[in-house]
Formats: sequence, C-alpha cells, structure tokens
Amino acid sequence: MDTFISNEVLFFLFLFGGLSIAFAAGYLGKIYVYAVVLTIVIYMNIAEPKVIEVFGLPTTLGTALYGVTFFTTDFLHEHYGRKTVYEITALSIMASILFHVFMQLTLLAQVVPDMEWFAQPLNTVFTTSLRIVVSSLVVFALVQRFDVFLYRRLYQWTGGKHLWLRNKGSTVLSQALDSYTFAFLAFYGVLENWVELATIGYGFKLLVAVSDTAFMYGGRMFTPRDLRDVPKDALAHYGPLSTHEAAAQSRFS
Repeated sequence: MDTFISNEVLFFLFLFGGLSIAFAAGYLGKIYVYAVVLTIVIYMNIAEPKVIEVFGLPTTLGTALYGVTFFTTDFLHEHYGRKTVYEITALSIMASILFHVFMQLTLLAQVVPDMEWFAQPLNTVFTTSLRIVVSSLVVFALVQRFDVFLYRRLYQWTGGKHLWLRNKGSTVLSQALDSYTFAFLAFYGVLENWVELATIGYGFKLLVAVSDTAFMYGGRMFTPRDLRDVPKDALAHYGPLSTHEAAAQSRFS
C-alpha cells in the first residue's frame, strides 16, 4: 500500500513522539510513566512482526519505542530509585505473559465459518515461536537488572555528576547486551545471519539512545507532580542511591 509518508519519517515520528509522550508522563508522575511503558510492551507484542526498511536496513517501528523504555527507566531511576524500575519491569513481564496466554487461548477458539477469512490474520501474526517469546522475556528481565546496576554504579563513581555519562553509558552497554543476547537465544541455529541482524538492531537502538539525552536533562528541571508534596529533606530517599522502601511504593490512588 502506497503512503504519503516514508518509513524514515515514521521511525523518527515514533522515536521523538514516544520520547515526548514519556517526558510528559514523567512530569505528571510515576503511574503515567508506567502506563506509557506498558502500552509500548503491548504494542510490541502486536506490531513487532511488521519489518520495514529504514535507510535501506531492516528494522521495526517498535525498535524506536523499545528504546524509549530505556529513557523511562533512567527517568524513574533518577527520580524514584531502582526499586521503581524493578517494579515496572515486573509489571511489563506480567503484562506480556498475560497477553500471550490470552492470545493463544483466543487462537484455539472455533471461528464462525463465514468469518474465517477475517480471523485468519490473527493466526498468522500471533502464532509465535515459544523460543522467541521466552527469550524476549528472559533478556528483558536480565537487561533491566544490568541497566539499573550500571546506572547506579556510574552515579556512585561520578559522585552524582555527569548525568549524560550514566544515561548514555548504562543504555549503550545494556542495549548491546539486549541485542546480541536476544538474537543468540532466539535465532542461534535457526538463522545464520543472527549476528548481522543483532548488529543492525543495535545500530538503530544506539540512534535512539543518543536522542534521549536532551529529554533526560529536561527531566532534571522539574519535580514530578506526585513528588511535590514530599518534604525536600525526604527527596534524597528517591534518587539513584535510594534504599528507602517508599521509592518502591505505587501511587495508584
């Protein structure tokens, strides 16, 4: 289908649109950032099979949004502490598992004969390899732990200075771990060019990583709305070195 907008424009629209939405969610508070991350997780479970060409290389629009999740976790880590990142990681994994369970059960349902043509695309899109699903969940959990660990260590080593270094350093290395570990677990022995695919994916993720620096610095210019009632002397409990249990508490009310 011909469109009036190129894949390159769409990719950057997803990238900067996603970063802008996540940034605005950060201003409103933690629960809004959670909503953005969970939306991206569900979107990727649906749309990731659609591979496109951007600058002549294969990728997906979900790659841009997946990179946005690293901005959100760094933002949460910076303002609320590491326990909040662990919380959204657990929620994302749970949402993904439930989505796949419900979708696989849906595929088992008998379709009305006259509507088989309408339901067939579901079978095509959502008949996903269990190996790929499990690999993505394992790698996501592993990478988020690694990202938090590295972000925290960089914060300690620099004495809380050089936000760009802990943001870029943790994200660049975490994205490498994510790209190559997932490709190995999901495609080794199946695709001979799994290293090439991982490298291309990592290149696009680096593009996303470079793009979120301004948003991270912008996030330092305000206090999220749900932290404004916290006494100033208590806000120290919510930073990257926080061990305070309050940093892990959800504000769903």
